[in-house]
Amino acid sequence: MHLRKCLLRLGLTLLFICGGAGLARAQFVVPGPEMRRAGPVSAVESDAAGNIYLAGNFDEFNGDRSSGRGLLKLTPTGGKHLKWDMLSIDGVSDLLIHGNFLYVAGSFGNVRTLSAGTISRPYLLRVFLTGINEGKIDTSWVPAPNASVTALETDGTSLFIAGGFTTVNAVNRFRLAKILISGGDPDEVDGNWNPAPNNRVTALEYAAPSLYVSGEVSVLGGVVDSYLGRLSVTGTGAADASWKPSVNRPVTVLESGGGHLYFGGDFTMVEGAARRYLGRYSTAAGAAAIDAIWKPAPDAEVSRMLHVGSSIYLAGSFSNVAGVPRRYMAKVSVSGTGAADPSFLPEPNGSIRDLKWISGQLLAGGGFHTTSGAESSGFALMDGATGASLAGIAGSVTTAGTINAMEPVPGGMIIGGQFDSVGGVHRTNIARI
Repeated sequence: MHLRKCLLRLGLTLLFICGGAGLARAQFVVPGPEMRRAGPVSAVESDAAGNIYLAGNFDEFNGDRSSGRGLLKLTPTGGKHLKWDMLSIDGVSDLLIHGNFLYVAGSFGNVRTLSAGTISRPYLLRVFLTGINEGKIDTSWVPAPNASVTALETDGTSLFIAGGFTTVNAVNRFRLAKILISGGDPDEVDGNWNPAPNNRVTALEYAAPSLYVSGEVSVLGGVVDSYLGRLSVTGTGAADASWKPSVNRPVTVLESGGGHLYFGGDFTMVEGAARRYLGRYSTAAGAAAIDAIWKPAPDAEVSRMLHVGSSIYLAGSFSNVAGVPRRYMAKVSVSGTGAADPSFLPEPNGSIRDLKWISGQLLAGGGFHTTSGAESSGFALMDGATGASLAGIAGSVTTAGTINAMEPVPGGMIIGGQFDSVGGVHRTNIARI
């Protein structure tokens, strides 16, 4: 007998029709299992009170679908925050906290709220963190980019946004814009600042007094560059013509600290010498100066970085860093050659997509469902020294899984696909039902 046709309906029924030569066709219906898989969480953030914000492709939190689907606020102890008006939102790509607001960027067009139903707010919005409107969207703030926003950064007085847009508040701005958020009109586009990159921007990093911009750009702020440039945050946003790094492929992630700009991507050459996936430049005035000694040398792309004190945390698709096994995540020294910290072993079993620092702890979001051997689906708050997850914050954000194949066996069926549990029992991608 072989499989002729099958149809799975999650949460309702499993309809299985089979047949074979010389055999009558049979049809039967059995209860269908509930398939779930981890997040992923694509962006994380925290506020001064220790509350945690998670954004991503999830529709539950520990089995609760009542609010926070796609954008969730947790208390410092890991429970759902009561003052949160978000019901659901799709396609959030970046979060940033400044002042009394959480800024939210993405590819969304509408937001569903608990108090006001569906609100039109394309690509960029902000949410009150405190006060009588805590947890609600600021409906007076309407910057109105005409396409997706993928990255956010601030210098303390203005919000810099990057994405696929060509206008912001009806002002022509190609892929990069500056919005005033302190004083005056709170969603006014800076009428002079217009670097006009000629291609996609993937990352923004402010390190006083400049804004660093990376991506697939070759012209930025009126200067020809190679995937990485330094802009003035005032005036027209002119590029620093004396600071001209030489990188042979796009730079996708930036981080700064201690007088350095760290950059990661899928490049193989920097300043004419072999340098793969990770490097750092001085942020001092003058020509771009690569650090020739600092070489953690990951064996695959770095997608996120976080500088904290004398270390920098790395996340990416690598399996080795600084000559030692480190899968998806590592902590390396900012001194010397960039040696890996032997004590830091978070061991996530999937990708890390964002990192933030909270009072000595590391908040991570991604596509994993365990860290350091403990279950923590989509997000975890880790010990900054060891990488161990804090059990009180561990939780599960889930979205519907998929089944790609089924095969009958005596007394049941083998199913395979993309899921983390079946009927509440932990099973990764294959199970017998």
